[in-house]
Amino acid sequence: LMVLKLRDVVRAIGRGFKGLGEVIVVSVLGGLLAAIVTPRVTRRIGTQRWITVVFASAAVVEVVFGLPYTHAAFLVAAFFLGFAAQASKICVDTLVQEATEDDFRGRVFSFYDTLFNLSFVSAALASAVLLPPNGKSYLVIGIVAGGYALTSLAYGVQGARRMAVEPPEPIVG
Repeated sequence: LMVLKLRDVVRAIGRGFKGLGEVIVVSVLGGLLAAIVTPRVTRRIGTQRWITVVFASAAVVEVVFGLPYTHAAFLVAAFFLGFAAQASKICVDTLVQEATEDDFRGRVFSFYDTLFNLSFVSAALASAVLLPPNGKSYLVIGIVAGGYALTSLAYGVQGARRMAVEPPEPIVG
């Protein structure tokens, strides 16, 4: 009986790792697509607008594909959230590099990149503490979606204020 239960646990863990692996793969694929799409889109609409669009879209994706709590929906969410993470990082990397003097660029970029990676570790730690044992929390989905929406709104407002004072970044027609 004990061997049977242990075998069931091992099978469940195996299925869990397989599912996690699938989520990671589609997230990476989303990031790769962002690396292809982002330069083209930012030449047309600008980096700051793209960041706003990406975070607003991430808020919608989080709700639409997070709330069903199915593996298939999580795969779709992982793809688009991987896209959003990479697209926003490409834009912010560009802005940091453009706005930082050569003498400081390496240190500033290293500090910023460390903070970006720390956000992933912090999210994993917060998940371990905040999520129930079964991992299902509509409240957490709502909080994450709200965070994306607020980030999009704040960035959009800040960008609009800056454009009222400074000329907009060049956009290729």
